[in-house]
Amino acid sequence: MAVVFIIEQPDITREKYEEVRSQVVPDNRLPDGMILHLAGEVQGGGWRVVELWESEEAQGKFLQAKLGPAFQKAGVSQQPKVTKFPLHNKLER
Repeated sequence: MAVVFIIEQPDITREKYEEVRSQVVPDNRLPDGMILHLAGEVQGGGWRVVELWESEEAQGKFLQAKLGPAFQKAGVSQQPKVTKFPLHNKLER
């Protein structure tokens, strides 16, 4: 079942996001299991990411193998606020 993740990271800047992104997806291609990735700065500071994954397991594998180590290398230590829910409907143009 597809799962939506909303990740809010108050200590991330655009520069830090790009540093981590370039490590985990250097070719800017979605990793296995990811359907959609949206990211942007939050008014007042921080960063918000919305992702759609094929499964929670696929996201967990990516977090362990790629994203966690990239955050560590970039010096990001604050845990993000993560909200997740099963996808019920998806519309796109």
